[in-house]
Order: sequence, then structure tokens, then C-alpha cells
Amino acid sequence: YARRHDAVAQIPPWVGERLLMVGEAERPDACLPEYLERCGPGGHPVPPDGDEAVERDWSGYGQVHTSWYAEDRGRIRAALAPRPEVAARLAGPASRLAGLGNTVVGVHHRAGDYGRHEQSPFHLTPAEWFLGTLAALWPTLASPVLFIATEDGAFREHVAAYRPQSARLLGIEPAAPLQGYNYLDEELQAAAPSVLDFLPDWYLLSRCDVLLTSNSTFSWTAAMASRNCRELWRSSLPARGLEKVDPWAGYPLLRDRICDYPSIGGIR
Repeated sequence: YARRHDAVAQIPPWVGERLLMVGEAERPDACLPEYLERCGPGGHPVPPDGDEAVERDWSGYGQVHTSWYAEDRGRIRAALAPRPEVAARLAGPASRLAGLGNTVVGVHHRAGDYGRHEQSPFHLTPAEWFLGTLAALWPTLASPVLFIATEDGAFREHVAAYRPQSARLLGIEPAAPLQGYNYLDEELQAAAPSVLDFLPDWYLLSRCDVLLTSNSTFSWTAAMASRNCRELWRSSLPARGLEKVDPWAGYPLLRDRICDYPSIGGIR
């Protein structure tokens, strides 16, 4: 947005600067009036109109329809590449995963902070939705191999027949928690290594050819960052299953509420 309007993006420190090639931005140096992100139909945020956010302090998530970003996808993908020291840690496991088959299928089953409240859009995707899509796709793929990323250890049993790989099985030892990152209190208390060291899962998802995901920006941005991803299937309450979508022509987060779909059994 700044580039399009011949402006300078001033951004406070954030964890991505230490992990990704996005680099350190110029820091805010002035107290500017607020630009409050607006919402459109369905509660989805809409991009600013013209230059109305220039010389303003942006307040919002920026999760607008990704067609707005699409002309800059090359620049965005370059910025989301891991920094050299991070890439060195992840390159070997990524290569091992790619060497296990011709088609890497990634499943992101988000569980830890999902399914808590029926008024929210953060539904816990039933394992059956993943299994149904896997069963339909698997025979059509050339030498497929499955990679899973989830906080739910029991989910591995649901997909055990596919002999799934994980970051740990591929040889990634969890790193220390990231300093300054806003972990949830329960995440810190549980101290699950794969949750505190989340970048390997995100990066390996970005290396997959086909992605099956929860309604989560974690895996959506992995698909945006990917140069490999041919298909993205995302959990959708209106579709009552996984729906094929384009990460560069859709909303990063669906905002349908669990309470509005009482006829779907087993959803929370």
C-alpha cells in the first residue's frame, strides 16, 4: 500500500523481522490520527479507498480479499522467504519431505485455540472432513506423501493409514520459544514444543503441492508464500466440508459462525 501511494511504511518491531526476508522496517516516528479498518459484507475487512490511510496509524488486520494483493505476489513471496540462518535449519527436512514422493500433501488441523465458542468463526474441523477429501484426492495424485501440522496428537491416529510425516519425524528438533512473541498463556503453560516453535510447520506447509487446511490464516499465508501449491482446500461451514479455493483470490479467514450451522453434527 505504501509503495502504491509513494509513502513509507513505518512498522513497530515484530517477530517476522527475525525469521523472514521481510526485513526491518522504518519505525513509527510520529503520533498520527487513527485509520480504523472498515468491514464490508459478511464482516470481511475492506481495503482503504485511495490514499485515505496515508499519514494515518492503521488499526486492523489487513485480511482483505487477496486479489487486492495479487499484483504484488512475487514481492510478497520474496519477503516471506526464511532468512538464511532460518533456511539452513529447515532446508534438510524440506528436502527429505520432497524426496519421499512426487506429490506432497499437507494437512493443517488447527486445534489448540479453536472450537472454544459457538459465536466465533474458529470452528474445529472434524477429522472426517479431512479424511473425505484425502480419500477423493489420494488416488488421483502421483506418488503422494502426507505431511501433517496439528496441536492435536490424536489426529495422527485418524490419518495413520497414510503414514504421515511431521516436522519432528523429518528431523527438526524444536527450538526455544521466540523472545517477544505474544504466545497465549495456555501455550506457555503447556510448553508444547511444536506450538512454541511454529515456524517449521508453517514453512513445510508452504512447500506442499496440495494443502488441506482448517479455517486459519496460518496455513492460508503458507499457501500464499508457496511456489509449489497447486491446490488449496479449506474447511468451510457453508460447504460442510473442505472447499477448493485460490489463496490469491479469497478472504484469508472465513467469518461464518458455528452457531449459525446447528444442522452440522459434531462441530464445535
